[in-house]
Amino acid sequence: MFLVALAAQIAVGVENARRSERERATIDRMAELWNEPIVALAEAVLAHAAGDLEQAGERLAASIARGREQGSHRLAARAESTALDLGLSLPD
Repeated sequence: MFLVALAAQIAVGVENARRSERERATIDRMAELWNEPIVALAEAVLAHAAGDLEQAGERLAASIARGREQGSHRLAARAESTALDLGLSLPD
């Protein structure tokens, strides 16, 4: 039973990574940046789960910066909160 649950969690993680990649490709292709803070936040969480703490911090910093630029202060605050929850230091 444990292996079935583990396999299910891995499948969810893989699907989330694919979804994040598709969203990033859409942002890059369409240059519609309204959802970039959310996508960068998702990328950060996925990077953290994969053990890439540097990438996670960079993506959180990007989420915060874009959120502030867009006036999406709650999204920026959410990214800051996520950094604290994950125990990450944000790059300067």
